[in-house]
Amino acid sequence: MTTCKWAVWAAAGVVACVLTWAGSVTAQPTSLPPSLTKTSIDMGTIKRQLQMAQRLGKTAIQGLQASPVDNSVPLDASTIRASRETYVLIRAAKEGLDLKKDRARVKKDRQNEFDPALELAYKRVFEAWNLSRTPTDKLSWNMPRARYLAMSVRDMEQALRLVDQALAILP
Repeated sequence: MTTCKWAVWAAAGVVACVLTWAGSVTAQPTSLPPSLTKTSIDMGTIKRQLQMAQRLGKTAIQGLQASPVDNSVPLDASTIRASRETYVLIRAAKEGLDLKKDRARVKKDRQNEFDPALELAYKRVFEAWNLSRTPTDKLSWNMPRARYLAMSVRDMEQALRLVDQALAILP
């Protein structure tokens, strides 16, 4: 086989693996319906996931900012839930963009097409995904509450700025 055919087969294998692996992206406990957290390459679905993540992220930030800086009271469960669901939605959108990029790569091999806007949006969503993990991942760390809250608010605010940018870029 020629090198081009190997590249197409390799790309198809990657897409198949991603489709198999990314079928269920919800590892964090969530009360969101599966239809919202399911990976999709539909741009409308991806945008809805990011828009809902924005709303929940703002709720999470408000809850984190209203939380006491000492450990006298546990963190509000609705704040933790909003943080987790923000993360879950951004991750679902990221996985959808991943699949869309993989399909574009396979198509590019055949038709020499590339969408730079999709790549820019993906980079922002990927970074937002990493930042949105802070409130849930760092919760179990043994650090002073004030430091946890400051890190969580900072990272969630930056994640939402990146989501805003991605939504402005996406078609």
